[in-house]
Amino acid sequence: MGTTPAALCMILVMLPFFLFALYEKNGQTPEALLGNLIQCKFTRPKKRVYQTNNAYSALEKQAELERTVGRIASGAGKRGKGRRRLTRQERKQIEAVIRQARGDGKNHTVQASLPFRNMHPDGLCRLDDRHFSKTIAYADVSYRLAGPDDQRDIFERLCDFYNGY
Repeated sequence: MGTTPAALCMILVMLPFFLFALYEKNGQTPEALLGNLIQCKFTRPKKRVYQTNNAYSALEKQAELERTVGRIASGAGKRGKGRRRLTRQERKQIEAVIRQARGDGKNHTVQASLPFRNMHPDGLCRLDDRHFSKTIAYADVSYRLAGPDDQRDIFERLCDFYNGY
């Protein structure tokens, strides 16, 4: 075999490795992408570690709690004339149901730990009766590709721009 076919075979064998080394996706090398893939598929837990508050499910839980308390208070089917006083056992049952519905008082969601009353779709947060805050979705390719010092500088300029109004 001459040198020309040997060189051609070497080029064909090395071409996939060369293309693999030049490949980048979102600024990440193949090694970083492969590491992220292994982390995502094998080492990270499959369940999400945080929960979100669903306002509709909270309303459903409140309605279920009211039905349970009403069922206990009505004596589970006993209907008397007018109002009657609850027995000690029924009061304890109602207190236990309410205590269970309240939970342990810890923040189990990110939304519960943030100090705002409500968040509007446009990014406006109501902090209390007199104060509001505005969140900004910042997506800029040059910002993502810049170094840490340049990112800080760009962000400070943007903050100065917004604070000027």
